[in-house]
Amino acid sequence: MKNYIYLLSLICIYVCISCSSPNNKKTKKLSENTVGKMQLKSIPLLNDSIIWNSKIIDFIDNRLIIESQNSDMVYSVFFYSNNKFHKEGDFGKKGQGPYEMLFPNCTVDKQKECIYLYDTQNSKKFYEINSKFFFDIYNQETWKEIHFPYVKESQLWQTFISIENNTFIGLGGIMNRNNMLSVIYPEKNKITELYVDFPEDGIVSKSLTKRLVYNNGNILKRPFIDYYLLYYCEEGQYAEIISLDDQMNVKNRKPIVNNYPIYEIRSDGINLKYIRKEFNGLKSYVTDKYIYLLPFSYSTKNNYKGYPNGYSDFLYVYDWDGNFIQSYKLDKPIATFVVDESNSFIIAITTNNETGEFFFVKFLF
Repeated sequence: MKNYIYLLSLICIYVCISCSSPNNKKTKKLSENTVGKMQLKSIPLLNDSIIWNSKIIDFIDNRLIIESQNSDMVYSVFFYSNNKFHKEGDFGKKGQGPYEMLFPNCTVDKQKECIYLYDTQNSKKFYEINSKFFFDIYNQETWKEIHFPYVKESQLWQTFISIENNTFIGLGGIMNRNNMLSVIYPEKNKITELYVDFPEDGIVSKSLTKRLVYNNGNILKRPFIDYYLLYYCEEGQYAEIISLDDQMNVKNRKPIVNNYPIYEIRSDGINLKYIRKEFNGLKSYVTDKYIYLLPFSYSTKNNYKGYPNGYSDFLYVYDWDGNFIQSYKLDKPIATFVVDESNSFIIAITTNNETGEFFFVKFLF
């Protein structure tokens, strides 16, 4: 009888531990969510200018912001109307002078009607642009400079999102710490750790190595709601929803896909080598209602159905509670995409396999 009670106690402890850890919950692979998969047909969109890059930043006020690799400009803006794009202008400049950046990044906050432009390798270059008066984006004198807090320790940053009270959440932080995210208070000249540990991928490594792996990703804020965000990694296939309270405490972490990055630690104990077999990262876009995931497969021949690695023709949709909603099969692989605020259509960039030229396409839900 005593042995029976002892065994029953062990089982109860095991069940409790298993249920308490969010990363122990079984999460489906994206490929398993095929119920009701729908076919979407692309509509080619007319455009009056050459597209120099396949990376879309965002879609705001019928304007599409994309990265540019032409000359010394960083971003290009295309105005959208009646299934046509007209190039409106360029902003941001590559370099080390005033308003110039070597490693630029850009995020849009539709709630605040602001665009944030910053250099991930130089935190002194951080600007807020009022997108309510969109043409201010082309006039650097209207850009508001944000003074990033100074800390003595070495830092590593990837991207930022804005929340209320002129505060930011950053993907990154002090190199040798275990927090994946940090909270930045420019007006208080302070950075604090947000206690979101790196995902439990089962690989023993130093904090700096984990930061190198999981900084290779992005955080997206749920539009119009400050304390809901999506983190996704651009290695493996990993994405999770993170909710916070107004005191910056973590309320919940819910992985929606958890194929962790696979990597080996090199002899120095810090640097790493990725082992890519099946998965090659994710891209995501979020609206107030849904999370859209575009998963990439890995090919040693850099060939995905005639397109390079980094193209996909599958799209998966979740709500902000982490529930799977719908999967789509696109008739043409795409590299990056956005979804309009009413969740009625996709605008994406793909390529002509014969000429190598990029072009815009649209998919109707």
